[in-house]
Amino acid sequence: MSLGNVCGIAMYSVPDYTLLKANQMYLEFLETPHNIPENALGRAVDEIVTGWVNSSAETLWNKIVGSGKSEHVKEFEFDKFSRGTTYWDITFTPLL
Repeated sequence: MSLGNVCGIAMYSVPDYTLLKANQMYLEFLETPHNIPENALGRAVDEIVTGWVNSSAETLWNKIVGSGKSEHVKEFEFDKFSRGTTYWDITFTPLL
């Protein structure tokens, strides 16, 4: 099994946070209708992630982009999805 099938991987552009590429695992984490490529790719993160604006996730992304440094968060809590609270084991790596 390849790493691309084990964990969600996505690439966003900066500064507009538009989703450029994502594997199926990442897309499946998003809520309907954004869990398929046609409805997610080319869209800004605030259009495809429920509750993004003014969330702790947005704050974290802005911090990482501002610093240009990678950061790993073992148990990031996100409670904006309609399915309830999710916990992310996530690594952000800015590609400059």
